Amino acid sequence: MKLRKQIKLNARRALGGSWGKAICLLLIIFSISLIFSLLQGLTSLLLGIPDFSDVLTTPQYYLDDVINLSIPSFLIAAAFTLFSLIVNSPLSFGIRLWYYRLAGGDSEEVAAVFSFFSGLRLFFKAIWHDISLSVRLLLWSIPFALLPGGIGTFALFLLYNAEPTRTVRLGGFLLLTLACVLSILAGLFFSIFSKRYLLAPYLIVDNPSISVRQAFRTSIRYTRGYKNELFLFDLSFLPWALLSVLLLPLLYVVPYYNASLALYAKYLVEKGKLNEPEDETLRFDPRDPVTGEIPEINTEA
Repeated sequence: MKLRKQIKLNARRALGGSWGKAICLLLIIFSISLIFSLLQGLTSLLLGIPDFSDVLTTPQYYLDDVINLSIPSFLIAAAFTLFSLIVNSPLSFGIRLWYYRLAGGDSEEVAAVFSFFSGLRLFFKAIWHDISLSVRLLLWSIPFALLPGGIGTFALFLLYNAEPTRTVRLGGFLLLTLACVLSILAGLFFSIFSKRYLLAPYLIVDNPSISVRQAFRTSIRYTRGYKNELFLFDLSFLPWALLSVLLLPLLYVVPYYNASLALYAKYLVEKGKLNEPEDETLRFDPRDPVTGEIPEINTEA
C-alpha cells in the first residue's frame, strides 16, 4: 500500500472517537472568519464606503463594477487583515497542535485550539511564522512568474498595437497561449516547491523552543525528496474538495484532510530526526508546549 493511502487510512482511524471535537474546531474557525467578514462589511457600511465602484456609471448593471481601491477602503481592508492575522495565526497553530497530538494517539480537548494564546512567546512566534512564510513565498514566486509574465506582456503589446497586421496578431495570440500554458506549469512547479515549508509549523508545535528560522531550515531538509509526493497527496483530495462545494461535506473533508496532513507531517518529522547528524538533531524537549512545565515521570512498577 502506498504511503499516502496508508496515512489517509490511519487518519480516519485516528478520528474515530474525535469527530465531534474536530467538527467543533471547524465551526470555531468558520465562526471567527464570518465575524471578521461581517464586521468589515458593517464598518464600510457605517462609514459609507462601498465595496465596489461603478466606474462606468451604469447603476442598472453590476457586472461592470470593480473593487473599490480608494484609500479609505484600502485602510479598512488592511486593518481587518491585520486583526485577522493576530487572531487566526495563533488559532491555526492551536489547530495544528490538536491534530498533531491526535496523530500521536492523544485526543486533546477542544480548548487546546487556544494554546498559542497562553503566552506571548508562543503567540508572537505563530504570527512571525505566518509573516515569514508569506514573505518567502512572495519572493520565490517572482522567478516563477518572470518568464510567463514577460511573454504575456509582449503578447499583449503585439495584440494591442496601434496597427497590427494579421501576422502580428497571430504571433501575439500564439505567444499569449504560450504564456498561459507556462503560467499553469509555473503554478504547478511553485506549488511543489512551496511544500519545502510545510513542516515548519509542525516542528514548532512539536518543539516550541525552536526558532521560526530554524523551523524553516529543518523543514527544507526533512521534505527533501518528498515534495512531489506531498503535492500528489494534496491532489488526492481534489475530488473531496470539489464535493465540498455543497458545503455540508466540509464537516467531513476538513477534519479528514487536517488529520491526514498532521499524520504525514509527524511521519516526516520523526523520520527526519532519525536521519539527522548528531550535531543537527532536534533534541526532544520534555516541556509541555502550553504550560512550559516538565511532567513528572512515574517510576513505580
